[in-house]
Amino acid sequence: MFALAALKRRPLQVSVKCEPELGEQLRGTYEEIVPGYHLNKRHWLTVTCGGAAPDELVRELIAGSYDLVTA
Repeated sequence: MFALAALKRRPLQVSVKCEPELGEQLRGTYEEIVPGYHLNKRHWLTVTCGGAAPDELVRELIAGSYDLVTA
């Protein structure tokens, strides 16, 4: 699993795997990015879409999560 989303939840949230250092930086920058909900808080982020975090960043996080899991 590289991403998790409750598709009917509004606003949409997606959880992705992330390098711990990057996750810490992103959590400090965007209030929409928090430790992974019901996941390992060190390695997973939950992102609430539609806020200050740019859509391109969310797409990059999803792609990066895929790369981490399939490595």
